[in-house]
Amino acid sequence: MKLSLRDRLYLVVGRRSPREVAELTGWSGETVRRYLTGHTPSTEFLADLCRVTGTNAQWLLSGKGPRGIDEARAASMNNAELADLVVSLCDRIEELRRRVERLESANAAPDATPDNCSDSEPVVVRSRRR
Repeated sequence: MKLSLRDRLYLVVGRRSPREVAELTGWSGETVRRYLTGHTPSTEFLADLCRVTGTNAQWLLSGKGPRGIDEARAASMNNAELADLVVSLCDRIEELRRRVERLESANAAPDATPDNCSDSEPVVVRSRRR
């Protein structure tokens, strides 16, 4: 029997309340409640949920593949050729380099640091609206 996206969402959420899921993911409790009661969740929410719960996004979206991200990575590594692994590693390094550049740019921007912050405090800039 194939599970629906809603069924898989409930498996990932488990016994957590919408408020607990909201705290974990950074989304509002009302938004999480709507998603858990049948409204179509945004891809951003699903990505955040997968990230904080260690869930394989492919499994959550389609029901295919292993449920956990660790199992998905292990299966991928077992089936990959060395050249594929090197390309994947290079892609990941490039993605991390871009993230570091964005963070450095955000921290260097004059309007990113409020007047009441010292220079030693990190500034967190969130670009997503929730």
